[in-house]
Amino acid sequence: MATLCWAQGSLPLEPQHCTLTSGSSELYKPLNLVQFSFGEEIEVAPAATAFVYDGDRIVATSSKVSSENYNLRPQGLAIISFDNVKLPKGRKYTLVVPQGVIHSQANPQKRNLELRESFTVPETLKFTETYPNGSIATESMITFFFTTEIKALGTPEATLYKEGKAARRLPVKAVYDWDLGQAQVYFGEDTDFQDGVRYSIVLPKGSVSALQRDDIINEELRMDFVGAYKEPARELRFVWCNLFDMRDFSRLNEIYFVYNEEIIAAPNATLQLYELPDKLIASPRAAVRKEGNNWLLFANFGGIELAPRKGYSIVIPRRSIKAVADGVLAGETSVGVNVGTGMAPIDASPIHYICLGNVLRLSQLPHGAEVTVFTLDGVMAARVQASSSTLEIPLPSGSAFVVSINGKTYKVINQ
Repeated sequence: MATLCWAQGSLPLEPQHCTLTSGSSELYKPLNLVQFSFGEEIEVAPAATAFVYDGDRIVATSSKVSSENYNLRPQGLAIISFDNVKLPKGRKYTLVVPQGVIHSQANPQKRNLELRESFTVPETLKFTETYPNGSIATESMITFFFTTEIKALGTPEATLYKEGKAARRLPVKAVYDWDLGQAQVYFGEDTDFQDGVRYSIVLPKGSVSALQRDDIINEELRMDFVGAYKEPARELRFVWCNLFDMRDFSRLNEIYFVYNEEIIAAPNATLQLYELPDKLIASPRAAVRKEGNNWLLFANFGGIELAPRKGYSIVIPRRSIKAVADGVLAGETSVGVNVGTGMAPIDASPIHYICLGNVLRLSQLPHGAEVTVFTLDGVMAARVQASSSTLEIPLPSGSAFVVSINGKTYKVINQ
């Protein structure tokens, strides 16, 4: 806010606002236009001049002082023009508008007192802390925020350090909006930062500058944080089910799920048959047998009849089996059956999938999803763990495939 220096007998005309110090008193660009706004229409003396002081020394003089008025909303602007003066950086300055050079249009005796606005031209760009809590789990981009608009100098790169050792060089993109700047450090994909591991990202000195002043640059900036990503608990998943081979779903006999690691069944393990949405039809006892290098969880439904045009699901109840190697227990797993149309997922999924020209394209995958693709005769065609939300998998020739994503199954037609 302007400082008013009162004079005996004067009628003060007080400004409401000054653009030089609104929001911030730091000037990151050449001095060009400064506006004082008033709550009434104003006029400016023809020979009016404003000055910028560094201490008691004048370092800049206005080229023009003019006024504009708005009739719809009583308001006047005193516009002080400078010729893009590039003031030395790292200094504090004061803009001074002499007393009496601005007056009310309605009451010419109502004049300004001396107006003084203090501001600085910073030596360097100011950085705002991005992660005040100091921990990051997963990010595809980490951003250095600045208090003014910025631009890149050359092709900047930042360095990622892991436990004090340089790990990666990363591209930096400079963007700005609403008087703020961002130096965005790109990882190219979602990147997990291991829990408890110390990381740093260093942005070298001179990577970016103020948008309108190349000489106001960033100092070397360092962002330290601790990784917070924890590997999700391992899931015990089947790799095949004989439902995938079936063509006639009118009766169910033995149903089995194939695992490529040794498993054991709980004492009272069952497989459950539901008529959708939640009507339990059968729950035969389940057991495990070994065939070749695989282990099969199986149960016999005794030729139970399935009504046409109804939806069913086969459910492996939670904790029915566990892995011998590490004792991991299986979560609940479901495979759906639509009588008349065959195997299908039992519920709607946000995952999008399409197969075009022997390339399977998946999107909206959960992070770390395990994707297994089989041909219709049960041969595994691909097995991939997704590192991002989108994935493309080249496939052998074939008209259709079965895709298993985190235990849920989909039949995909090659188009």
